Amino acid sequence: MATVVVNNPDHIEFRNVNAAKSQEDTPTARFQAGEWDAENYTEAGIVIDVFGAQLPLLSPVDARKLAKWLVRAADDLEGVKHEKKRKHRQRPEEDDDPY
Repeated sequence: MATVVVNNPDHIEFRNVNAAKSQEDTPTARFQAGEWDAENYTEAGIVIDVFGAQLPLLSPVDARKLAKWLVRAADDLEGVKHEKKRKHRQRPEEDDDPY
């Protein structure tokens, strides 16, 4: 299984370090978000690189991490603001009944 080795807002990378004998053959999936210069304009998007002797295999947990990263990266590229959710724990002394 591949594991996350880089997890930044603009770059996430998965490597299956146990599947290869050498560093060059390590199955890797790299996702980068950003803006790139094209000839007369700037192109924004996400670039995906997959390489290695075998394909990297993502666990279900890592696939969910990737899905969340892709949504955040797409929102950032479009300028969507993220609001932090506040988690509220119910205390035993708090009443469930609002009346």
